[in-house]
Amino acid sequence: MFTEGASPGLALVFDGYRDDQRDAFAQIGFLLLDQALGEYDVATRVGTIDFQPVGALHNPSLLPLSEL
Repeated sequence: MFTEGASPGLALVFDGYRDDQRDAFAQIGFLLLDQALGEYDVATRVGTIDFQPVGALHNPSLLPLSEL
């Protein structure tokens, strides 16, 4: 998670992510977030949402979706 102004930004990390399939992973990611956090909260309380392959973000503070 990173901060964008007052809204936190998110990076969703997917095993098997490929740039040439970014749209498919984005659709999956938005559906996951809508289900986990609620569509309204995703639209109003989350800043930028980025999609990355496993290993692309070298951040020891990565959290599983269940901890959001």
